[in-house]
Amino acid sequence: MTDDPGGIQRRSARRPMPSPLPLSGRRADDPSMQRALVIVQRLWDLRTVRNFSTRDEGILGMATVDVVEYRHMLEIICERHREISDVHHKNIAEVLKRTELLTDIAWTNTNRELSTKVRLEIESFYLFAKMLLDEIARLIEFFFGPGQGLSLASHDSLTKYLAAYSQAKHLDEPDRVVDAAIVLKADIADFRDYQISHHQNPRTTRVIMPDASGARMMLVPIYPTERELQQQQKESKHLAGLLQRVDAYLIATVDFIEHNQHRTKLSVLEEPQG
Repeated sequence: MTDDPGGIQRRSARRPMPSPLPLSGRRADDPSMQRALVIVQRLWDLRTVRNFSTRDEGILGMATVDVVEYRHMLEIICERHREISDVHHKNIAEVLKRTELLTDIAWTNTNRELSTKVRLEIESFYLFAKMLLDEIARLIEFFFGPGQGLSLASHDSLTKYLAAYSQAKHLDEPDRVVDAAIVLKADIADFRDYQISHHQNPRTTRVIMPDASGARMMLVPIYPTERELQQQQKESKHLAGLLQRVDAYLIATVDFIEHNQHRTKLSVLEEPQG
């Protein structure tokens, strides 16, 4: 027999909600920070959509914290990327004014260092964004339980199986999540897989393209084949835009979970009376 029937005492002492990490120079009314606050609150509130057992509420809380922290990491990477992109952009602008700098060793070394730092932030974003997408997929699977032959262990699996998984679990309205997941697979997961983590072409050079909205990275093959000449160049997308799409996907996922919360496979205690 529990000493806290219905989890009343436990629920009267809520754990504090984690807040987005403070970023230097960011205003509270910054759109990205405002989205972060909404996402953190809604993810944290998933613990209370039903009267879960102490064990399952604790595990669900940890799962949502993982999602929140990976989202924080993307915010930090975007901030660093903005800062180094501005410096890189100014460095390129300087050489356009003074073309003699193209033969200056100091300028060349500085530009190489800046380009490497930009590449580091771009590739870091894709790596951690893919990890976040995988965590989101596993959060859905934890909440509704595993499906036979329909694993949601990764984002790629989710894009393949969520529609069938939802049908098997009698979950309503998965289309919004599925549609957003497919877009993010192409924009983030596939780029991470084929252009970063498992890129295999030794003839590829990475060109950092300055942009007022944040530098991007283009992958250009040297000594291109006829087939490569006919293909569109692979390039990263603006990180701020990607983060906005990830945020929209997170909101769609929370909506989906909340809408189907009565189908959860987590242990739910008897609701307190009165």
